[in-house]
Amino acid sequence: NRVSERYANPEPRSYILDDEHFDPLDYAIIKAHEHGLRVQAWVVVYNATPLDPKRIAENYIWQNRREWLTRDASGKEMSSKEQYGYFLDPGVPAVQEYLLDVFSDIVLSYPMLDGLHLDYIRYPSVSFGYHPTSVARYEEAKKHERLSWNEWRMRQVTEFVEKVRDRIKGIRPDVILSA
Repeated sequence: NRVSERYANPEPRSYILDDEHFDPLDYAIIKAHEHGLRVQAWVVVYNATPLDPKRIAENYIWQNRREWLTRDASGKEMSSKEQYGYFLDPGVPAVQEYLLDVFSDIVLSYPMLDGLHLDYIRYPSVSFGYHPTSVARYEEAKKHERLSWNEWRMRQVTEFVEKVRDRIKGIRPDVILSA
């Protein structure tokens, strides 16, 4: 959380940054703008942890919000080796709010940032997305409309992208959103 107190961003600095005063995104923005280039912050959306077991143990999500990780149809938490680390479940509202705040903090805290790029804005595979909260929300939605499981999953991602767009455009209308 660089500057903003408006949006919660508990993500710690990267372990690869030795100098606590060096801000690589700020540096990149300044240097790129000197040469007429634009910079978009590339954020990994639902992929929450690295592959390295040592780094997983130090990961904020793993330590503090492990209950947000997606599950398979039997309720089993995904393995970090099944994709590229553990994934958050897009159908959990708390996950969406958390990510909205993190991305909003970035856009607000870097007024010269040109855009925000959403990477891994998807489920890890068709085998996942069965978090108990997601399943309950799907069952509730089915009471009001005909909706397949896959349609509901697609809606979770689409509506989240819309929320990101609305939020960041409310902060800075000029910011580019890409995925």
